[in-house]
Amino acid sequence: EAAGINATGPGAALGVRIVRLEQTLDQLNTSRGSEREVKDFIASTRTRLTDLRTAVETAETTPTAQRREIHSSISGELDRINKDIFARLGVKA
Repeated sequence: EAAGINATGPGAALGVRIVRLEQTLDQLNTSRGSEREVKDFIASTRTRLTDLRTAVETAETTPTAQRREIHSSISGELDRINKDIFARLGVKA
């Protein structure tokens, strides 16, 4: 179970990605959290990650085909968030 995410299989893997992104936001907050724009970015991204965490858990109760579609959508969103975070960190991802 990834930091309180109640999911199995692919859902659990998505949960791990969410936790890692949250940890990276913590690092960004430590290094640049005093910057207004960065602080706003961190807050809005945490909200997105919380929503995605809920979506992962909710998907656990859907039929397999639908769950795969939901997981694919969540994965794409996590890819975008990852890119946004690394851009803020000054890393080309």
